[in-house]
Amino acid sequence: MEAMNGSPIPLPMNEDASPVSAAAAASATPSKSDSSLKQKYSDSNSNDASSTTSSTISRRRQSMMLVSKDARAHWKSLPAEWQLEKEFVLHALRQSPTLPEKADFERRLPQRLRFDKDIVLAFCHRPDFVQLYDERHLFVPGCWTHDREIMLAYCQKIPRSLQECSEELCDSEEIVHAAVKVAGMELQYASMRLQEDKETVKLACKSHGGALGFCPPGPTRQELVQDRHFMLNTVLANPGGGAMWKLLPPCMEEDIELLLMALRHGLHFRDVPKALMNLDFLTLAIRANSKLYLELSKSWREQECLSKEALVSESSDAEIHAKALEECPQLRRNRAVILQIARGGSKDLLQEIVSANDFQYQDDLEVMKIAIQQNSKFFDYASARLQQMPEIILVSITPQTAWNTIKNVSWTIQRMHPEIPVRAVELSVARNLRYMPSHIPEDLWSTSRDLGIAWIRRGGQILDAIEQQLRRDKPMGLEVAKHNWAEFYKVGKVLLKDRQFMLRALKQDGRVIRFAHSDLIQDMDVLMSAVAYHPQPSTLSTTFAGIYNLEELKRHVETKLQLHSTFLLDFLRGIAISPQPNVAPNLRSQLPMLDRGVETSEAFKRLICDYLGVPIGQQLRLLRQAFANMKRQNQDGPPAPAANNNESIIHPAMGNDRRLLRHHRFLIEPAEIRHRHRLQEFHRLQQFREDHQLQRERRLMHLRRMHFPRVMAMAAFERQHGDRVNNVEVAAGAVPDELDFGSDDDSVILDLQREDGNDSDF
Repeated sequence: MEAMNGSPIPLPMNEDASPVSAAAAASATPSKSDSSLKQKYSDSNSNDASSTTSSTISRRRQSMMLVSKDARAHWKSLPAEWQLEKEFVLHALRQSPTLPEKADFERRLPQRLRFDKDIVLAFCHRPDFVQLYDERHLFVPGCWTHDREIMLAYCQKIPRSLQECSEELCDSEEIVHAAVKVAGMELQYASMRLQEDKETVKLACKSHGGALGFCPPGPTRQELVQDRHFMLNTVLANPGGGAMWKLLPPCMEEDIELLLMALRHGLHFRDVPKALMNLDFLTLAIRANSKLYLELSKSWREQECLSKEALVSESSDAEIHAKALEECPQLRRNRAVILQIARGGSKDLLQEIVSANDFQYQDDLEVMKIAIQQNSKFFDYASARLQQMPEIILVSITPQTAWNTIKNVSWTIQRMHPEIPVRAVELSVARNLRYMPSHIPEDLWSTSRDLGIAWIRRGGQILDAIEQQLRRDKPMGLEVAKHNWAEFYKVGKVLLKDRQFMLRALKQDGRVIRFAHSDLIQDMDVLMSAVAYHPQPSTLSTTFAGIYNLEELKRHVETKLQLHSTFLLDFLRGIAISPQPNVAPNLRSQLPMLDRGVETSEAFKRLICDYLGVPIGQQLRLLRQAFANMKRQNQDGPPAPAANNNESIIHPAMGNDRRLLRHHRFLIEPAEIRHRHRLQEFHRLQQFREDHQLQRERRLMHLRRMHFPRVMAMAAFERQHGDRVNNVEVAAGAVPDELDFGSDDDSVILDLQREDGNDSDF
């Protein structure tokens, strides 16, 4: 137990320099009087209370850490009263990357917490607040619409929050500026004073050009509208600003640059002066915004130059393509039009154009490549020359067409461009993989390493050509262990005898231990790696059948873990008594008898571990993972987590106290140990009482079943003989022979019934 300043309380030492508990030290002193005994008893009770308090604080701290890591995963495991504590709620909101479900979190909060200012602000300051606002309907609480801090947090992230603010806050420059930066149209909810403020209006127009419409007529609007630079680069250049062109003075209405910018961002042809509607101006306007083509009259749409401009525009879509080609069908043969339709048009329209008899671009590399990227079926329409080009072949390979494409590609081209069969193997659907070897040259399987790796990763059977390359390529052998462990034996005897290679292969799949060389079967590191990285712990006994005794391996693992536990809990705790109580815990030496500084002390600990053979680091994690898999071998549960996860498994001797792993300083307070032992003893006693009670009940039921026929026989005898049952001889114990079962256990039954407290239950 730590003192108030965070320093450990020094423990009394015996002659062997081992720690002695406070209770043992007190019992070693002879009592002087009854008052001293009472004092000791009260001190013992206070120590027990402080120990319980320390354990509760430790549990709260650990729960806080878990909530900070992932509140969604650990929130339900908290006690119900902790889930309603403001401290835990704030901890989850401020530090956890994810939050529990709404039904488990804010809906269960009482009203005093749901509308608490700190909790509302904690929601607002989360990086995912915008997403939470939409998913959880985190509207502005009505009781806080007058609070500057809360409303500022909302206005900085959520559009239309300014309309929820009080009249006083709508007149605040800080609040309004934060709102119009997010959405310029928020200017409509600002006070009249700020709607006429020049800087506020400019700030709103930077995010939405239409915000200028909420500036009331007056000197401010007139000054801003006459500023050509502001109108061109701020208002008309932003989405929604095109309609603000109508606010320009008459002298600026004929400015073509302003008009084109307005047409690009929302102005319609119906608002343009008819004097400007000529062919040259319409061409420029459609080039700026192809959607304006749909607003033209039929006579203008029939103009080929306007239709072509609409078709080749980057902003054109399928609707514009269909309308323009309807008016000018001769544009179907235009190369630029076909390219734009292939890039972003309708696939049906492209199919119609490419399959037409008058299509002239079967031999055009650019056109056909873009068309095949949109639909691999267009590969059949390409010319014979293009069908032999690797660029066209590669873009035509898809999961559905990989097999049909590769079987039509000559072996000469495949040898010259091995990336073609590699891509076909990578993308082909699984049902067509079995046909691939017959359409790829055999010499390519033995020479192309990328092709072999692609085949192995798809789980294909190891071919003879690949096997020759596999025996001298370690990375390829590791791919076999990862994707097709059942054929790992094909890596060859040389690699199967290589200890380092086998350890790396076992990390991919522990089942490859079945093919390890006999010299490695006796290597404990190899065996433990096989168990630790086994993907299906329930089949461990099958994997190790005929290889090694799994029970013996389990005893070895338990011995190693026990050695570490003894070293951790007995040795280090026994000598880690700091003579410097005022030094911070992270600066104290863990071995004061070998105190030469923190780094030297850590080095001494590692030397002692190496000398004693204590598992640490990666070896310790491997042992724990292997032990966990052995315990799960008889369960049909999910595969064990990866052994390189430091947080996945904690040794049972350490409980769930992760402080034991911090900075390799495996020290816990003696008070916590005593409290843990008391809890264990209490649970053992409670279990003993329950087992004893269960045995008594079973014995009672057994005796009742034995004597039940005797009772039924006596009842039948009474019905047959009537008053003879009350005869003195029967009452005195002279029971007829047919009712004498030779049992003297009646007293036992009565005694058990008295102990059970229910004499009439028979």
